[in-house]
Amino acid sequence: MVKFLRQFHLTNGNGETLGLNNETGLLALEPEGLGVSFDNDYDGLNGNYRSKSSSVNMNEFNIDIMYGTYRDQKTYQVFSDFILFLNHPPIQLHYVTDAGHFIRKIKLKELKKTEINFAGRIKEPVSFDCTSPWYCLKSAQKVSKTFTTYGGKVPTYGYPFIYGPDLTGRYNILKLNNESVYLAESEEMLSPTQIVVEGACINPYWELWHDGRKVADDGYNLTLNAGEKLIVSSFQDEIKVSRIGTDGFEQSVYQYQDHKKTNFIHLPIGESELVCHVGAADFKMTWREERLVV
Repeated sequence: MVKFLRQFHLTNGNGETLGLNNETGLLALEPEGLGVSFDNDYDGLNGNYRSKSSSVNMNEFNIDIMYGTYRDQKTYQVFSDFILFLNHPPIQLHYVTDAGHFIRKIKLKELKKTEINFAGRIKEPVSFDCTSPWYCLKSAQKVSKTFTTYGGKVPTYGYPFIYGPDLTGRYNILKLNNESVYLAESEEMLSPTQIVVEGACINPYWELWHDGRKVADDGYNLTLNAGEKLIVSSFQDEIKVSRIGTDGFEQSVYQYQDHKKTNFIHLPIGESELVCHVGAADFKMTWREERLVV
């Protein structure tokens, strides 16, 4: 089997993976739509132009697929199996090169079919709408510290002091480095995140610091018991605030969000720190490191 410098494969809502690199008789040919385009608006005067706004155009991924590439393979069955695979959305496109492994959310737009050719093969174009940028998932590294104090002020890694007569707890600081690529200079270019708190804690909250200042915070006025999880996601296709009980039941708890805070965390480009106030509970942050083109 020929080893390609790049590889495409799909995953579906059932958790199944389908390779398009001739692993099972499907071969992806002549891919198009791997780049990016913008809709730019300018103010102009005497040949000089000042940018007013810029938006990313929706991309379309087009590819030809050869079905039944193996000798004596049942070509119609290979095509039928492909249809059954697509019947379980959502579909994700995986693109693997020597630059890394990138994922994109896609939705079927057009699937053509003619007839089998003299070589016993079917070759047809397939089109998908791209509903997300390319991304890879990155997770933060947790740094924890346990302390006990009896009155006075407690220094917390250079952040504002916390006062308390009898304070016991564990502070977590997550070191973050977001290398998303949006091909634009704007503070509005922020990457979505998912936060998971697991274990017993009361009124968990967290603060995002960037360039020496607090830029966002979020928190929930609720109690988590041992074995329970709180999931807070700002992923565009999965925005939610849920508590998962010890029985696995998932319940929305958005109504307990602390509205004095900025709420859902989105991550700026570059280095940041997330200060987590979750008592002795475990804390994990995952973000989508997004790229408009890879």
